[in-house]
Amino acid sequence: MSSQQVDAMKEHFTREAEYRLRDSFPKRIRELDDLTRVQEFGLKGGMELVQTQVDKLCDEFKESLPVEGEANKKQLGINSAIDHVYRLLRPIIVQLIEDTQTVCMWIQLNIPKIEDGNNFGVSVQEEVLMEAHKIEAEASAMLDFFIDYTMLRAKLVSKTLKWSQICDYKRSIRELDEITFLRLRATLCDSRNYYTRLYDLLTKNVEKIRCPRNDSESQISIMY
Repeated sequence: MSSQQVDAMKEHFTREAEYRLRDSFPKRIRELDDLTRVQEFGLKGGMELVQTQVDKLCDEFKESLPVEGEANKKQLGINSAIDHVYRLLRPIIVQLIEDTQTVCMWIQLNIPKIEDGNNFGVSVQEEVLMEAHKIEAEASAMLDFFIDYTMLRAKLVSKTLKWSQICDYKRSIRELDEITFLRLRATLCDSRNYYTRLYDLLTKNVEKIRCPRNDSESQISIMY
């Protein structure tokens, strides 16, 4: 890769990161904070929607009791309340991952060559970069748990169909759905908090990120 290509990439990521810092992040924080207050994510309203869907599933169990000698072909529904919340949340998480990756590349391409002395600005860059990488990893982990939820729920539903007389299977589905909703709601709050944390850290240290070395600096510098 030529130096011109590297410079072009640096300009691209600088432009993208500066836009996020100036416009996108503040807007995103407000949007996510507002979203925590809508019914689907509310502790009371959202939980009631989830419980209603569990009750509906229990009614479907009664209609799906297998007839001896016949295969049960009735399709049982998902918890549409949880599915709706996840479909709202997934693009938010994906965008958070993309935003942190952009910030990471911006910082990395602004790290100067290694020299002796006057490296406080570089240490600030590395500290912010480490925090951004941590947020990216935590956001990626948010996507993984929903796969585990769907697999576990499918097993519980199949066991409930097979042993409908065991009430604990039905109860475990209800508990699983309620806990999953609470976790999805917490994920939304975490996403808002990640954006807030990253925005706060970047704005406080943006000059050191843009220009980590200042030859005229002689005083002791302090991060944040």
